[in-house]
Amino acid sequence: MLTLIAASGLPQPRVNAWIALDGNTGYEADILWPEARLVVEVDSRTYHARRKAFAHDRQRDRRLALAGFETRRYAAAELTSHPERVVTELRSFLTRH
Repeated sequence: MLTLIAASGLPQPRVNAWIALDGNTGYEADILWPEARLVVEVDSRTYHARRKAFAHDRQRDRRLALAGFETRRYAAAELTSHPERVVTELRSFLTRH
């Protein structure tokens, strides 16, 4: 994802960035554009297909949304199979925000 972002000319994000939430909790975002409040997660079946991880990811997305962050999830395979679509979507979101 970082190679794709750099090659596309998108603004440089923060990587593995901690987002603090209420109650001394928070999450580490794979990729974060703090000004746009955009979190991007790259999910592989290895780590995100298990039932517990799947449920945790959804809870995490809801908690981040309540804190004003929008999460975009991409399957790892999308980065190689449809890189132009990923870049177009990210550019569109970042342009609006």
